[in-house]
Amino acid sequence: MRIFGFLATLFFVTVKSCLEKLITAALTERNWSLRGAIHTKVRNRLDVEMASKLTFIKHNLLLEHKDLFSRVRKMNQRKQKANKKWKPPKEIVK
Repeated sequence: MRIFGFLATLFFVTVKSCLEKLITAALTERNWSLRGAIHTKVRNRLDVEMASKLTFIKHNLLLEHKDLFSRVRKMNQRKQKANKKWKPPKEIVK
C-alpha cells in the first residue's frame, strides 16, 4: 500500500506524537499514595465513594496550596525535636 501526500504527512505527525509521549506510572502511583494516606487501618470503614471524594479534595488542596502540608510537616518535626531535647530531671537517690 502506498501513502502519498497529505496522508503521509498526517501519518508521520500522528506516529511522531505517539512516540514522543512519556510512558510512566508516576501519576497513578501518586494517586494511590494519596488514597493510601487517606484510607488507613484507622479509617478502614470508608466506602469507595467517600475515599474517592477525600482523595479528590486532598489532591486539589495540594495543587492549590503546595506548601500547606509541608508547613504542617515542618511544625510536627519542630515539636518532635523540642520533645527530644527536653529531658525530665533525674531523681537523686542516696
